[in-house]
Amino acid sequence: MKKQKIFKILIICFFLTIVNSLYLFSYRDIIIPEKLIKLRTLTQLKPYLFDSGEETRAGTVARLAEIGDKDSIEILKDIYEKETYTWRTPEGLYGVKERVLLALGKIGGDKAKEVLLDTIKKEIKTGPRDWAKDNRIEVDFRFIGICNCALRSLILWKDKEVKNFLLEIFNSETTAVIEMGEYSRGLASLGYFRIEMQEKGILTVEEKVNYLISNLSDSLKMIQSGVQSAEAVKDDGIRMAVIELGPAAIPFLEEWSKKFPENSYKKNMVDGMKERIEYFESIKSTFTPSWLAEW
Repeated sequence: MKKQKIFKILIICFFLTIVNSLYLFSYRDIIIPEKLIKLRTLTQLKPYLFDSGEETRAGTVARLAEIGDKDSIEILKDIYEKETYTWRTPEGLYGVKERVLLALGKIGGDKAKEVLLDTIKKEIKTGPRDWAKDNRIEVDFRFIGICNCALRSLILWKDKEVKNFLLEIFNSETTAVIEMGEYSRGLASLGYFRIEMQEKGILTVEEKVNYLISNLSDSLKMIQSGVQSAEAVKDDGIRMAVIELGPAAIPFLEEWSKKFPENSYKKNMVDGMKERIEYFESIKSTFTPSWLAEW
Protein backbone atom coordinates (compact mmCIF):
# COMPACT_ATOMS: atom_id res chain seq x y z
CA MET A 1 0.00 0.00 0.00
CA LYS A 2 2.83 2.38 0.92
CA LYS A 3 4.61 1.66 -2.39
CA GLN A 4 1.40 2.37 -4.31
CA LYS A 5 1.00 5.73 -2.53
CA ILE A 6 4.61 6.72 -3.29
CA PHE A 7 4.15 5.70 -6.93
CA LYS A 8 0.95 7.77 -7.17
CA ILE A 9 2.74 10.84 -5.75
CA LEU A 10 5.58 10.39 -8.24
CA ILE A 11 3.09 10.20 -11.14
CA ILE A 12 1.41 13.41 -9.95
CA CYS A 13 4.79 15.16 -9.74
CA PHE A 14 5.66 13.97 -13.24
CA PHE A 15 2.47 15.35 -14.77
CA LEU A 16 2.71 18.62 -12.84
CA THR A 17 6.26 19.02 -14.12
CA ILE A 18 5.02 18.57 -17.70
CA VAL A 19 2.23 21.10 -17.19
CA ASN A 20 4.56 23.64 -15.59
CA SER A 21 7.00 23.19 -18.45
CA LEU A 22 4.21 23.83 -20.93
CA TYR A 23 3.31 27.02 -19.15
CA LEU A 24 6.95 28.07 -19.09
CA PHE A 25 8.10 27.09 -22.56
CA SER A 26 5.12 26.53 -24.86
CA TYR A 27 3.05 29.64 -24.26
CA ARG A 28 2.30 31.47 -27.47
CA ASP A 29 -0.10 34.31 -28.14
CA ILE A 30 -3.35 33.09 -29.61
CA ILE A 31 -3.75 33.59 -33.34
CA ILE A 32 -6.35 36.34 -33.64
CA PRO A 33 -8.66 35.84 -36.65
CA GLU A 34 -8.05 38.37 -39.43
CA LYS A 35 -11.63 39.63 -39.21
CA LEU A 36 -10.95 40.72 -35.62
CA ILE A 37 -7.59 42.35 -36.34
CA LYS A 38 -9.36 44.85 -38.57
CA LEU A 39 -11.63 45.92 -35.69
CA ARG A 40 -10.28 48.67 -33.45
CA THR A 41 -12.95 49.52 -30.86
CA LEU A 42 -14.80 47.83 -28.03
CA THR A 43 -18.11 48.54 -29.78
CA GLN A 44 -16.96 46.71 -32.90
CA LEU A 45 -15.53 43.74 -30.99
CA LYS A 46 -18.22 43.30 -28.34
CA PRO A 47 -20.56 41.07 -30.42
CA TYR A 48 -17.75 38.55 -30.94
CA LEU A 49 -17.41 38.07 -27.18
CA PHE A 50 -20.69 36.15 -27.39
CA ASP A 51 -19.79 34.06 -30.44
CA SER A 52 -20.61 30.35 -30.22
CA GLY A 53 -16.98 29.41 -30.92
CA GLU A 54 -14.60 29.52 -27.96
CA GLU A 55 -11.64 30.27 -30.23
CA THR A 56 -13.40 33.36 -31.57
CA ARG A 57 -14.30 34.52 -28.06
CA ALA A 58 -10.72 33.94 -26.87
CA GLY A 59 -9.37 35.77 -29.92
CA THR A 60 -11.67 38.70 -29.22
CA VAL A 61 -10.40 38.94 -25.66
CA ALA A 62 -6.82 38.88 -26.95
CA ARG A 63 -7.66 41.64 -29.43
CA LEU A 64 -9.17 43.78 -26.67
CA ALA A 65 -5.93 43.30 -24.73
CA GLU A 66 -3.98 44.63 -27.71
CA ILE A 67 -6.22 47.69 -27.96
CA GLY A 68 -5.91 48.32 -24.22
CA ASP A 69 -9.23 50.12 -23.79
CA LYS A 70 -9.90 50.39 -20.04
CA ASP A 71 -13.64 50.59 -20.76
CA SER A 72 -13.46 46.89 -21.64
CA ILE A 73 -12.49 45.84 -18.10
CA GLU A 74 -16.04 45.59 -16.78
CA ILE A 75 -17.29 43.55 -19.72
CA LEU A 76 -14.23 41.28 -19.50
CA LYS A 77 -15.08 40.69 -15.86
CA ASP A 78 -18.63 39.72 -16.85
CA ILE A 79 -17.34 37.44 -19.62
CA TYR A 80 -15.06 35.67 -17.14
CA GLU A 81 -17.93 35.01 -14.77
CA LYS A 82 -20.27 33.78 -17.50
CA GLU A 83 -17.79 31.42 -19.15
CA THR A 84 -18.32 27.84 -18.10
CA TYR A 85 -15.62 26.01 -16.18
CA THR A 86 -14.65 23.74 -19.05
CA TRP A 87 -11.47 22.65 -20.80
CA ARG A 88 -9.46 25.01 -22.95
CA THR A 89 -9.55 25.68 -26.67
CA PRO A 90 -8.14 22.87 -28.84
CA GLU A 91 -5.74 25.26 -30.59
CA GLY A 92 -4.25 26.99 -27.59
CA LEU A 93 -3.10 26.36 -24.06
CA TYR A 94 -5.58 28.83 -22.59
CA GLY A 95 -9.32 29.32 -22.97
CA VAL A 96 -11.47 32.41 -22.53
CA LYS A 97 -11.20 32.57 -18.73
CA GLU A 98 -7.40 32.51 -18.83
CA ARG A 99 -7.32 34.99 -21.73
CA VAL A 100 -9.40 37.46 -19.72
CA LEU A 101 -6.89 37.32 -16.86
CA LEU A 102 -3.96 37.84 -19.24
CA ALA A 103 -5.84 40.69 -20.96
CA LEU A 104 -6.37 42.49 -17.65
CA GLY A 105 -2.62 42.40 -17.09
CA LYS A 106 -1.98 43.99 -20.48
CA ILE A 107 -4.68 46.64 -20.04
CA GLY A 108 -3.41 47.62 -16.59
CA GLY A 109 -4.66 50.22 -14.14
CA ASP A 110 -6.24 50.08 -10.68
CA LYS A 111 -9.56 48.63 -11.87
CA ALA A 112 -7.86 45.74 -13.69
CA LYS A 113 -5.77 45.01 -10.60
CA GLU A 114 -8.89 45.03 -8.43
CA VAL A 115 -10.64 42.54 -10.72
CA LEU A 116 -7.58 40.26 -10.82
CA LEU A 117 -7.17 40.21 -7.05
CA ASP A 118 -10.87 39.63 -6.49
CA THR A 119 -10.96 36.83 -9.07
CA ILE A 120 -7.98 34.84 -7.84
CA LYS A 121 -9.08 35.18 -4.21
CA LYS A 122 -12.49 33.75 -5.12
CA GLU A 123 -10.91 30.92 -7.12
CA ILE A 124 -8.58 29.99 -4.26
CA LYS A 125 -11.47 30.08 -1.79
CA THR A 126 -13.47 27.74 -4.04
CA GLY A 127 -10.39 25.64 -4.72
CA PRO A 128 -9.89 22.93 -7.36
CA ARG A 129 -13.11 21.29 -8.50
CA ASP A 130 -13.15 17.58 -7.80
CA TRP A 131 -15.35 16.90 -10.83
CA ALA A 132 -12.87 18.72 -13.08
CA LYS A 133 -9.87 16.71 -11.98
CA ASP A 134 -8.07 14.31 -14.27
CA ASN A 135 -9.02 10.94 -12.78
CA ARG A 136 -5.59 9.48 -13.45
CA ILE A 137 -3.64 12.01 -11.40
CA GLU A 138 -6.33 13.92 -9.49
CA VAL A 139 -5.30 17.36 -10.73
CA ASP A 140 -7.64 20.18 -11.83
CA PHE A 141 -5.62 21.63 -14.72
CA ARG A 142 -8.16 24.42 -15.27
CA PHE A 143 -7.61 25.67 -11.73
CA ILE A 144 -3.85 25.61 -12.33
CA GLY A 145 -4.25 27.58 -15.57
CA ILE A 146 -6.48 30.23 -14.02
CA CYS A 147 -4.16 30.79 -11.05
CA ASN A 148 -1.15 30.82 -13.35
CA CYS A 149 -2.60 33.52 -15.61
CA ALA A 150 -3.91 35.65 -12.75
CA LEU A 151 -0.51 35.64 -11.06
CA ARG A 152 1.32 36.22 -14.33
CA SER A 153 -0.72 39.40 -14.72
CA LEU A 154 -0.57 40.50 -11.09
CA ILE A 155 3.23 40.49 -10.97
CA LEU A 156 3.16 43.34 -13.50
CA TRP A 157 1.98 45.61 -10.67
CA LYS A 158 4.51 46.83 -8.13
CA ASP A 159 2.60 48.14 -5.14
CA LYS A 160 2.12 47.13 -1.50
CA GLU A 161 -1.36 45.64 -1.98
CA VAL A 162 -0.09 43.22 -4.62
CA LYS A 163 3.12 42.58 -2.69
CA ASN A 164 1.20 41.57 0.45
CA PHE A 165 -1.03 39.23 -1.55
CA LEU A 166 1.93 37.61 -3.29
CA LEU A 167 3.68 37.11 0.05
CA GLU A 168 0.54 35.46 1.40
CA ILE A 169 0.41 33.11 -1.59
CA PHE A 170 3.98 31.87 -1.63
CA ASN A 171 4.05 31.54 2.16
CA SER A 172 0.82 29.53 2.20
CA GLU A 173 0.83 25.76 2.45
CA THR A 174 -2.93 25.26 2.25
CA THR A 175 -4.27 22.55 -0.05
CA ALA A 176 -5.79 24.99 -2.58
CA VAL A 177 -2.57 27.00 -2.92
CA ILE A 178 -0.45 23.86 -3.22
CA GLU A 179 -2.77 22.53 -5.95
CA MET A 180 -2.33 25.67 -8.06
CA GLY A 181 1.10 24.22 -8.90
CA GLU A 182 4.69 25.05 -8.08
CA TYR A 183 5.12 27.34 -11.09
CA SER A 184 2.20 29.54 -10.04
CA ARG A 185 3.49 29.68 -6.48
CA GLY A 186 6.94 30.52 -7.83
CA LEU A 187 5.44 33.39 -9.83
CA ALA A 188 4.09 34.84 -6.58
CA SER A 189 7.56 34.67 -5.08
CA LEU A 190 9.09 36.26 -8.20
CA GLY A 191 6.61 39.15 -8.08
CA TYR A 192 7.27 39.67 -4.38
CA PHE A 193 11.03 39.96 -4.85
CA ARG A 194 10.59 42.33 -7.80
CA ILE A 195 8.62 44.72 -5.60
CA GLU A 196 10.88 44.20 -2.60
CA MET A 197 13.98 45.19 -4.58
CA GLN A 198 12.24 48.21 -6.05
CA GLU A 199 11.22 49.39 -2.57
CA LYS A 200 14.74 48.91 -1.24
CA GLY A 201 16.30 50.81 -4.14
CA ILE A 202 18.21 47.77 -5.36
CA LEU A 203 18.76 48.76 -8.97
CA THR A 204 21.94 47.38 -10.54
CA VAL A 205 22.36 43.79 -11.70
CA GLU A 206 25.14 43.23 -9.16
CA GLU A 207 22.99 44.54 -6.32
CA LYS A 208 20.06 42.38 -7.39
CA VAL A 209 22.12 39.20 -7.70
CA ASN A 210 23.73 39.79 -4.30
CA TYR A 211 20.39 40.48 -2.63
CA LEU A 212 18.65 37.51 -4.19
CA ILE A 213 21.38 34.95 -3.58
CA SER A 214 21.77 36.12 0.02
CA ASN A 215 18.09 35.24 0.53
CA LEU A 216 18.42 31.62 -0.64
CA SER A 217 17.57 28.90 1.85
CA ASP A 218 20.29 26.61 3.15
CA SER A 219 18.58 23.48 1.87
CA LEU A 220 15.59 22.25 -0.11
CA LYS A 221 12.58 21.87 2.16
CA MET A 222 9.57 19.76 1.17
CA ILE A 223 6.20 19.37 2.90
CA GLN A 224 6.06 15.81 1.60
CA SER A 225 7.41 13.97 -1.41
CA GLY A 226 6.78 16.13 -4.48
CA VAL A 227 5.24 19.07 -2.58
CA GLN A 228 7.43 22.12 -1.99
CA SER A 229 7.42 24.06 1.26
CA ALA A 230 7.03 27.84 1.36
CA GLU A 231 10.84 28.09 1.68
CA ALA A 232 11.35 26.07 -1.49
CA VAL A 233 8.79 28.20 -3.34
CA LYS A 234 10.61 31.32 -2.19
CA ASP A 235 13.79 29.92 -3.75
CA ASP A 236 11.92 29.24 -7.01
CA GLY A 237 11.01 32.93 -7.19
CA ILE A 238 14.61 33.90 -6.49
CA ARG A 239 15.78 31.60 -9.27
CA MET A 240 13.37 33.18 -11.78
CA ALA A 241 14.29 36.69 -10.64
CA VAL A 242 17.99 36.00 -11.21
CA ILE A 243 17.46 34.27 -14.55
CA GLU A 244 15.46 37.19 -15.95
CA LEU A 245 18.47 39.45 -15.33
CA GLY A 246 20.11 37.67 -18.25
CA PRO A 247 23.80 37.26 -19.17
CA ALA A 248 24.81 40.35 -17.18
CA ALA A 249 24.20 38.31 -14.01
CA ILE A 250 26.68 35.53 -14.91
CA PRO A 251 29.93 37.12 -13.58
CA PHE A 252 28.31 37.74 -10.20
CA LEU A 253 26.86 34.22 -10.08
CA GLU A 254 30.31 32.81 -10.77
CA GLU A 255 31.68 34.75 -7.79
CA TRP A 256 28.92 33.47 -5.54
CA SER A 257 29.47 29.90 -6.73
CA LYS A 258 33.05 30.01 -5.41
CA LYS A 259 31.80 30.83 -1.92
CA PHE A 260 29.73 27.67 -1.45
CA PRO A 261 30.93 24.10 -0.76
CA GLU A 262 30.87 21.59 -3.61
CA ASN A 263 27.53 19.81 -4.03
CA SER A 264 25.86 22.11 -1.51
CA TYR A 265 22.28 23.23 -2.14
CA LYS A 266 23.23 26.86 -2.64
CA LYS A 267 26.08 26.09 -5.05
CA ASN A 268 23.83 23.82 -7.11
CA MET A 269 21.14 26.52 -7.21
CA VAL A 270 23.59 29.23 -8.29
CA ASP A 271 25.24 27.03 -10.92
CA GLY A 272 21.80 26.01 -12.17
CA MET A 273 20.81 29.67 -12.60
CA LYS A 274 23.93 30.32 -14.65
CA GLU A 275 23.24 27.30 -16.86
CA ARG A 276 19.62 28.36 -17.39
CA ILE A 277 20.63 31.87 -18.41
CA GLU A 278 23.08 30.46 -20.94
CA TYR A 279 20.46 28.04 -22.24
CA PHE A 280 17.77 30.70 -22.65
CA GLU A 281 20.29 32.96 -24.35
CA SER A 282 21.13 30.21 -26.84
CA ILE A 283 17.48 29.73 -27.85
CA LYS A 284 16.15 33.28 -27.53
CA SER A 285 15.61 33.53 -31.29
CA THR A 286 13.13 30.65 -31.02
CA PHE A 287 11.10 31.71 -27.99
CA THR A 288 11.19 33.55 -24.69
CA PRO A 289 9.69 32.06 -21.51
CA SER A 290 6.55 34.02 -20.68
CA TRP A 291 7.78 35.20 -17.30
CA LEU A 292 11.01 36.67 -18.66
CA ALA A 293 9.44 40.11 -19.04
CA GLU A 294 11.31 43.39 -18.87
CA TRP A 295 10.74 45.12 -15.55
